[in-house]
Order: sequence, then structure tokens, then C-alpha cells
Amino acid sequence: MGLDNGPETTQRFVNVVLNSETALWNGPIGMFEMEAFAGGTNAVAAALAKATAEGCAFTLIGGGDSVAAINQAGLADPVSYVSTGGGAMLKYLEGKVLPGIAAIKDEKRLLRIQFASTSLGNSLNRALNQSSRPWSSGISNVCRIRLRTL
Repeated sequence: MGLDNGPETTQRFVNVVLNSETALWNGPIGMFEMEAFAGGTNAVAAALAKATAEGCAFTLIGGGDSVAAINQAGLADPVSYVSTGGGAMLKYLEGKVLPGIAAIKDEKRLLRIQFASTSLGNSLNRALNQSSRPWSSGISNVCRIRLRTL
């Protein structure tokens, strides 16, 4: 049973991170919850923080276990972005349709029709048209408004 990687493998991982312009970390190296097996995970976390701090890389931590690992190492603040949505993030990067995003897009069409003739509708449509990206602030405002109107 492998509980952590060895020092040579850890150094290889660290070197890759430090020589990358973008780093996506999804999944800790070993059984980081136990201090005796956290060496590889902590070394990669430190390399991600260092690469970000030196302005060399955009670093994205994705997934609940990865978030727990970066937090345990005390290095969540220095990295570029931390998200608990690891599986969803990977599916999105693969180009797959995410059910939550699809639902938001359907709500977007619904709300345009529902509020089209009101001043709220005009504001909503402006927010929706600001960006086609599903993570834009316009979309999150739509979700809040939709939930309040139910």
C-alpha cells in the first residue's frame, strides 16, 4: 500500500510545478492526513505557493481533498484559486456539459421572458448580456433573484 511518494518522485513533481506556467492540482499525493505520510503533498503544496508568489504560474487547486491538503499546509492564500469542485472542474475542462450550468442557462432564458417588460427585467438582461461565461457575476445575480421570486 502506497501512503506517500518517495523523495525522488517528490522532487520531480516539485520541479514540474516550478517550471510550469499553469498548474492544476486535483488530488493529494498520499495520505496527507497523517503527518508521517504528508511529505509529498506538503512539498507539492509549497511548490505551488512558491510558483504563484514568484509570479511564474497560475495555480488552481481543485477538489475537496486537495483543498483540505492545501489548507492543512497553511498555503491556500498564496495560490491563485482554490475550488472544492474537483470532479466538476475536470469535466468542465474536458468540455462536458455540467448539469448545474445547463440549468442556469435554462433559467437565463426563462428569466428573460418572465421579466422582459419590467425595470428589474431590463437590469437583469443587462447583467446577463455582460458575459457569456457561466461563472460571471450576472449569472449568480440571476440565481439569487430567481430563488427569491419562487
